[in-house]
Amino acid sequence: MGVDYPEAVQGGQIADQGEYDEQLEFSASVRAMIGALPGRPERGGLEAAAARLAAAIRDKRPGDEVAAIAGDLRRRVPVIPSLGLCRGC
Repeated sequence: MGVDYPEAVQGGQIADQGEYDEQLEFSASVRAMIGALPGRPERGGLEAAAARLAAAIRDKRPGDEVAAIAGDLRRRVPVIPSLGLCRGC
């Protein structure tokens, strides 16, 4: 997530509609997955980060901004071992 975004959006305009649609779909999937998590203290922060990511994509924000939000989300998910989503847990 976020890696292919710069190919999809350039200068605030859609450059590749298929890739842009994929980014929207993936961000919606991430939000749904996080929304389905059991209630835990970490969930609220993850939901907020996922909402920021979806908004940044929808608003066609610069690639570095989307990548930073996506990277933050990736870094935060692995610290919750009981979710079964982390690497090396």
